[in-house]
Amino acid sequence: MKKWLKRNALSILIGCLIGALAGWGHIRSAQEWQEQKRQLAEDAREYDREVELERARWAEIENEEMWDEVMQEEIAYAAEMEKINLYDPDIPEDIQDAAWKYGEQYNICPEFLIAVAKRESEFNPEAVNGSCVGLMQVSLRWHTDRMERCQVTEEEMWTVDGSMHVAADYLAELFDEYEDAALVLMIYNGDSDASAFAHGDCEMSGYASDILTYSRELEEKHGKTGQSAYGSQAKEVVILRV
Repeated sequence: MKKWLKRNALSILIGCLIGALAGWGHIRSAQEWQEQKRQLAEDAREYDREVELERARWAEIENEEMWDEVMQEEIAYAAEMEKINLYDPDIPEDIQDAAWKYGEQYNICPEFLIAVAKRESEFNPEAVNGSCVGLMQVSLRWHTDRMERCQVTEEEMWTVDGSMHVAADYLAELFDEYEDAALVLMIYNGDSDASAFAHGDCEMSGYASDILTYSRELEEKHGKTGQSAYGSQAKEVVILRV
């Protein structure tokens, strides 16, 4: 018997270890299941609490004025959720946030502003091309007064928000004067053929075409496409002014 135990001691030890581990695994699984049940029960109680709070909130609405206030809050919340749902994974969120913000402020579709940012800097807020800097490649030389009016410092022109703000202000000014989206873009880009295009003597630039095409693609994703009357050569472009 002693000889047998010596020969099989290692096997017996391994068997004991396996049995112990199996028992521990069973205990661990049982503990994890109990924790999951506890968490599910807590989530259910939290949901019930939220439902009761929401019911109580609506029960407190006693008059039309309160109703209007609550509905405005609900509409604002829904608008914020719409923005979140429209986030494009291929576009940095801070750029989309700025486009929504200044698109709303200046009555320009955010997709259009995003398309300009894409064409100008490939979404790089540190891009530099001569005196043109930042996400939207705004010229520091020619837009000092605009920066001051928008309360954007030169340092802030290197941020997404600052660059988008000044660019949207400039684009809105151009739209108010010229309306034609392609012409607006050609002037924004400093294209020497802008005047000829305005008189129908040349086609829109590749720069303008690229931006309008990408803007249209973004709007198609968001179900906002339509036809625009911004010039005969800017055919079926996106609805740029919201």
